[in-house]
Amino acid sequence: MRDPLDDISRRRTPMTERQDEFLAKHDGRYFAIDKFNTGLAVLVKGERLGKRWRVDFGVPSSPALFLNAARRSYLQIKDVDPALMFYKWQNGRIPVTHSKLFDYFELFVSHAVFSFAALEAFANEAIPKEFEYQVEKKGDTTLLKKPDIERTINLDEKAPLCAAEGARRRNTKRPEVLATVQAVERHAGPHHPPKSG
Repeated sequence: MRDPLDDISRRRTPMTERQDEFLAKHDGRYFAIDKFNTGLAVLVKGERLGKRWRVDFGVPSSPALFLNAARRSYLQIKDVDPALMFYKWQNGRIPVTHSKLFDYFELFVSHAVFSFAALEAFANEAIPKEFEYQVEKKGDTTLLKKPDIERTINLDEKAPLCAAEGARRRNTKRPEVLATVQAVERHAGPHHPPKSG
């Protein structure tokens, strides 16, 4: 006699494969997308567009948007040799056209700015909602919460905090993880992880 569960598992395998194909074809800039039931699910946001329209759309990931913008800028200049934008003239070299040179500058700056914006956005998303950070300025001690940390702490200081807190939450039983967390904490200074309870 056939086991009915065998038929179910046989029917589910093609769907799972199809879901994997769908997932692979989707835009990588979603904030959240994954397999759900027999299809895919995304985190959706609804907004009013003027007075007449309500639109719903998949929520984008800020770090992914910034990285994509950085990548597009980079791809436009990666094969450009800036030296070829100049020609020899009298006592030096001058641009063939300033427009092309200025376009190059814009794309170069866009690549750098959007890359750092992606890092900043990722660090801000990685800060847990209940996380607090102690800051001392001019002898005063202030305890900052997530929104204030996002706005006032620079990336050089924020990134190690996020890495330490993320490692702590994921696996604090492994000695090598604990050692890394402790080294980052020594570098980053005092903070107040949320109370577990």
